[in-house]
Amino acid sequence: MKSMTITDWIQAIAMVVLVGATIFYAYQAKKSRDNAEASVNEMKEQRLSEARPYLLLRLPERIVQWNNSPDLREHRPLSFQITIHNAGKGPAINLYAALWNRGESRHVHDSKGYLVPNEEWQAEINRSTATTGERNGWLPQLRNITKQNETEIIAVEYEDIHKRTWVSYLYLEKYAQDNAFVIAGEQNTVEIKP
Repeated sequence: MKSMTITDWIQAIAMVVLVGATIFYAYQAKKSRDNAEASVNEMKEQRLSEARPYLLLRLPERIVQWNNSPDLREHRPLSFQITIHNAGKGPAINLYAALWNRGESRHVHDSKGYLVPNEEWQAEINRSTATTGERNGWLPQLRNITKQNETEIIAVEYEDIHKRTWVSYLYLEKYAQDNAFVIAGEQNTVEIKP
């Protein structure tokens, strides 16, 4: 067995240094790539959010009569309006407003082609005719998101200019012991992903 010469040692040390430097530069390159990718994703999300509509839903009156009892039926309006305000920076497209509950019953809806920023829409919800079924699959997704089982929800489905689908929804909370009225409750917005 031959012992290593000084030249052999220098070559071995140089090889170890070269491998170490290669690993270090590969790690730095991966770290730079990850940072650049995160920066691109952040810029993309910022660009998408700058053109996003954000709908605020409110009842025109603080309290709406709701009960179906025969004593109150003659005073109960068959339809009511919901005010929808676009407080976002981009237009809402293909709007669809409906009143529904988790039991899949929904009342006749209203629709609109677009709603520009700072514009309001008075959508009409008709409670006299209930339909069943689901529209384009968004009700099951919203049903999985919402937590309240007993109250009905006003939901508005719409798209942004990037063709992402959103649903803004407003819980209607029972008011008083006899459940004769509802008031506007918590509001939220979710993106419905395909």
